[in-house]
Amino acid sequence: MAVDLRRMRIILRNVAWLRSLYHFARALTAAAFDTPARSRSKLDRLHSVSTDVWQYSTVGQSGKDRFLRESRMLDRVRNGQLFPRALEIGCHEGAFTEYLASRCGSLIAVDFSPVVLERARHRRNWENVEFQNFDLRTEAVPGTFDLIVATSVLETYYRPGDVRAAKERLIAGLRTGGYLLLGNVRGNDVFESSRWAKWLIRGGVRTSNCFSADRRLSLITQEMDDLYVDTLFHRRDAPEGSTR
Repeated sequence: MAVDLRRMRIILRNVAWLRSLYHFARALTAAAFDTPARSRSKLDRLHSVSTDVWQYSTVGQSGKDRFLRESRMLDRVRNGQLFPRALEIGCHEGAFTEYLASRCGSLIAVDFSPVVLERARHRRNWENVEFQNFDLRTEAVPGTFDLIVATSVLETYYRPGDVRAAKERLIAGLRTGGYLLLGNVRGNDVFESSRWAKWLIRGGVRTSNCFSADRRLSLITQEMDDLYVDTLFHRRDAPEGSTR
């Protein structure tokens, strides 16, 4: 049996259409069972048995490089000024919140897990940060902001309709002239290159491309490494009927 499994892996790795079909089947299965309630339940179970599930407090060099890269992307457009009003979606336990807080006049940091929100609140003494419970998949953005940050959020949505709905909510919550920073883990080469992956909006590059196609957004810059893709957008007005 072990030999058969090993042989099957070799075949999947080397026969392109079989490999694509395998990942397509897995993607459809994930989409079929993906709901906000299941996502919340899964994360709550993870966080209830472990502190710092994503290892942000002991983040490796690639994670530190990502935080610094995203910070520099924001620094280049703020020109030494604070973003007056900002929103961080998916703050988790507050690791990147620390980078954002010093760059914002006021910051609302949100997550749908009460467990991680409580840990984030007690991470340090925050002066300009308010933490709130919020789920982008089911709720409208709570106000209008000069900066919205959503990192490691949209990659957890396996249904393309949820990604598109999240895009609409994010743009609706961004004032004209404001900035949107997206950060997602890159998918494997199948997700980043297959035609069906474009339709399912799977993979960090595919997710960024979905937002880039919206004429209400202007692409400022995109930076990536082997693990992450980070994209910064500028909110602009578009002629009526030309939002996509």
